[in-house]
Amino acid sequence: MAHKEISGWFEGSNGGEYFEMEGESLRTIALGMIKEFGADEVCGVDVEATNDEGDDVSQALYHWLNPRSVLEV
Repeated sequence: MAHKEISGWFEGSNGGEYFEMEGESLRTIALGMIKEFGADEVCGVDVEATNDEGDDVSQALYHWLNPRSVLEV
């Protein structure tokens, strides 16, 4: 499932944190989020996200924010 842009929020250590990310796939977006915010902030936390068409991609993004999933090739 390709996504050009997603936006939403995650429950970080300082409360709700808004994000906007671009990438070729949810996997590359998840990798970008881990790199930008840190694994401790985004992995295994509550996340709500929609793609650029307004579709809810929260569950799929949560899957990719599992370090084991994101490292799979």
